[in-house]
Amino acid sequence: MSKNWNGRNIIKTALLVLFASGIIGVFAYILFSEDSSAASYEVLTVTDLDVGKADAAVLRYKDFLGIIDTGTEESYPVIDAFLKKEGIDNIDWMLITHYDKDHSGGALSLIDDYDVDKICLPDYVSEKKHYGELTEKARTLDTATFVSSPEEYSYGELKLQIIPPADPEGLKQDEEDYDNNMSLLCMVTLGSKKLFFTGDIEKDRIAQVLNSPLDIDADWIKLPHHGTHEKKMKKFLKRVSPEYSVISTSEEEPPEEELLALLNELGIKNYDTVKENVVTKCDGHYIKVTGSSAYHIP
Repeated sequence: MSKNWNGRNIIKTALLVLFASGIIGVFAYILFSEDSSAASYEVLTVTDLDVGKADAAVLRYKDFLGIIDTGTEESYPVIDAFLKKEGIDNIDWMLITHYDKDHSGGALSLIDDYDVDKICLPDYVSEKKHYGELTEKARTLDTATFVSSPEEYSYGELKLQIIPPADPEGLKQDEEDYDNNMSLLCMVTLGSKKLFFTGDIEKDRIAQVLNSPLDIDADWIKLPHHGTHEKKMKKFLKRVSPEYSVISTSEEEPPEEELLALLNELGIKNYDTVKENVVTKCDGHYIKVTGSSAYHIP
């Protein structure tokens, strides 16, 4: 009797272990388990900071620290506090998509307060307030590049592709939106996953992108111009075909309802920076986004 009872307990214990292992395996699959048939990567973390109706995203991968846009002058303390909390004193790579104050406002302070190894800026002349002082400062640095043709940077397995407009002259007809349309696009790639940063591009630049052979298919997108809806947005989002989207904006500047309805129609999971930072983690095979959305789809 004792031997049979012990035998049954051993079998039960073994089954429980297998069951528990299965459950753990499922959670691991959901939360970045490594695919044994694929290459293994460390986790890329992208933090879209709550800086109001402005853009500032911090990228961390291994020892790499990158920043895409720098918010406003007024929101610089938010960026500075985040970097200090993370123990950062050196920025490997900084991208300014365009010279509007809500994208370039904190750049000079970052250059003054941190060691910046590489700065990429758009190559056009702007009448915006931050253009003159920022570009004058950048031209004194060996680390600055004014991007007029596609460029790619690699930090280990992480790829950063910068995409300027293919036809800048064709964007000059819309003077009011010229700065926005001159935004440098950035495709961030790790393994099989892609994250697409779109600056503030509006209808004319969107049309240029759609009429080009650019591969803009991505799993995640930082939506352009703080949640503004454009006529060709549906076609644009279908071309990108993301699973996740992020809108960087404020409670005073809500995203347009037509855009929210479109995201719902296309089944894109949307987050915004109105109440908190949006944190995206990517291990090259899977993406997980943590955050919230203050605006619900109508």
